Amino acid sequence: MKKLGKYVFMGQMAGNTTKKFHLWDGSFKTGFRILEFRIADYGSTATHEEAGLLTTKQTAVTGFWDWGDVTQLAWAGYNAPNTDYALDTNLIRPDNMVIEDLYLGIYSVSDNRKINYYIELEKYSFSDWVGAGILVENNAQAGPQ
Repeated sequence: MKKLGKYVFMGQMAGNTTKKFHLWDGSFKTGFRILEFRIADYGSTATHEEAGLLTTKQTAVTGFWDWGDVTQLAWAGYNAPNTDYALDTNLIRPDNMVIEDLYLGIYSVSDNRKINYYIELEKYSFSDWVGAGILVENNAQAGPQ
């Protein structure tokens, strides 16, 4: 695989919504690896809780994660400090690669809460055979879990 460049998506979206990032460039010989994924409430001292999920398939927005689902590639949680603890979690599947679309879903305990997101990607080129295998996994056809 050959590295082609880095890309960053930053923005803000309402809680309990999904955003689609169209990464498909018309070739099965290129894909994107997620390097970093973070979310944070727009009110840095607010005590609201949010959970973010990056997937290759559009799903319902919930606060539940399944680390065994090959279509789920990255997870992030946020909750500003309160009297008990602070949550700032982010985990990225180490073998992740996206060829077509990437979906960001953010669950929030408060509807219409604004949440910031940061996604850093690196673009790669590879053989069409490797690309075909990645696409099969992206579409959850990787076999029994």
